[in-house]
Amino acid sequence: MSEHAACKHIAAHPGKFGRRYSPPKKTQPGDWGKTLHRQFLRAKGMAKHDFPFRMIYFGEGKGLLRPTPEYGPEFMRIAIERYAIARNSTPAKSA
Repeated sequence: MSEHAACKHIAAHPGKFGRRYSPPKKTQPGDWGKTLHRQFLRAKGMAKHDFPFRMIYFGEGKGLLRPTPEYGPEFMRIAIERYAIARNSTPAKSA
């Protein structure tokens, strides 16, 4: 699945992915996928080119003393382990 398709899938199934990816109330359904993709691309760019961003969000150990891996498979593994929603997470309750 492409990055854009994944964002569209997340937007189309908000209950499956928890509150982290729930759309704001005033957002149109088609627009939320575009917004998620834009936010993903911004974070991806920062992960590739912004060393302080990588140290804050992906640094290892107490005080973030160990360097982060360069953007690639190892970096993606760490990102998924730390920030992805688990498949067995409880869906957000509607009000």
